[in-house]
Amino acid sequence: MRVVLDTNVVVSGYLAPTGTPAAVLSLWERGVFDLVVSAEIVAEYERVLREPDIRRLHHKTDSEIDAVIQRIRQAALQAVPAQRLAVVAADSDDDKILECAVAGNADHIVSGDKHLLALGSYQEIQILPPAVFVRLFATDEPVEPRKESQTVQKGQKVMTHDRSDATDDDQQVDVTTWQESDSARFIDLGRIYTPRRDELRDAFLDLIPAEAGDRFTGVEIGTGQGWLTEAILRRFSAARMIGLDGSETMLRATEATLAPYPGRFEVRAFRLEDAGWVEGLPGGLCCVVSSLVIHHLHGPEKAALFRALYGKLAAGGALLIADVMESTSAWGRRHMANAWNAEVEYQSIEYGGDRRAYDQFVADHWNMYEYPLEEDDIDHPSALPEQLAWMVEAGFEGVDAFWVRAGHALFGGYKPR
Repeated sequence: MRVVLDTNVVVSGYLAPTGTPAAVLSLWERGVFDLVVSAEIVAEYERVLREPDIRRLHHKTDSEIDAVIQRIRQAALQAVPAQRLAVVAADSDDDKILECAVAGNADHIVSGDKHLLALGSYQEIQILPPAVFVRLFATDEPVEPRKESQTVQKGQKVMTHDRSDATDDDQQVDVTTWQESDSARFIDLGRIYTPRRDELRDAFLDLIPAEAGDRFTGVEIGTGQGWLTEAILRRFSAARMIGLDGSETMLRATEATLAPYPGRFEVRAFRLEDAGWVEGLPGGLCCVVSSLVIHHLHGPEKAALFRALYGKLAAGGALLIADVMESTSAWGRRHMANAWNAEVEYQSIEYGGDRRAYDQFVADHWNMYEYPLEEDDIDHPSALPEQLAWMVEAGFEGVDAFWVRAGHALFGGYKPR
């Protein structure tokens, strides 16, 4: 079985080794299917993996990205498209996925892209989202390993993957942490690294100043994979959300997550550091929410953002922010470090069944309370008391810390009616 993987699947799979895209990559590594790529697609894999925001957020080095790309080039089937297609009118960049699939005689395309998924199939090539693909083809049965070197003749096209020049280190690259075949068990690392994310989600929903059937517009700053916006759209059946993110890959992941809510969401690219993006938001917003994003701004920038967002809210509207907090004492820092480690270790076992996600958390030096930030770091957390004060200064009332756990807090306030 030959499969073309869209960039959003490959990148998400390598960056979040316990998510559903990672399960797809695991099936490839186990020999369940042959990955088909073209030079253009591999170049896009590499370009996105090397995006500065993605590298900083996921702490990926040049050598780690080099290993991923080398692995794909050596082990995947190489297709050379003989023709250019013009199928996806809404996004012509998607056509290269179809071109590769046709040239490589692929059986399936796996993608989270809404335009490709809307096609359903192309020239008898099925187009499936990652979760469906995993459910269809995951197996616990032994699979014959991929041969070290293989040449495949299909029609007039020759495709090869050659492992003859691979070193021992290349062959030992572990591109996924977990190998479970049940898609329900695959969750992204964000759920494990964030203390009690389900509690946090429920707190957000309780704090939004609306009833379940109310019609309103809200904004999420930094959607990631879209879990918070999805929860809001599910709870509030007449709501409409605008999702902002600085990564094209994350925006595509958000679109895939929100696909069950057509017409009720919009995604926009933005740069958090650029002051002008707030001006492009509509007025009269019911809520502006954000989870684990605002700490990338320095203190004065946070205060300025709170003031700007105040002007975009309707009377009674809410600004709700969940983020990591700077400690105000050495003893507080010690407690936050220990508490965060304990939360991640517990959740690694609770959600993943073992400590491997926790071990990765430790290896990545993710706990900023345990590993002090450098001066040029992209993280600039501020203390909770000063952020509450900035909200009061911006004009918000009912300002409070509504949820606090292991150095993380959900705080916010409401624009007076």
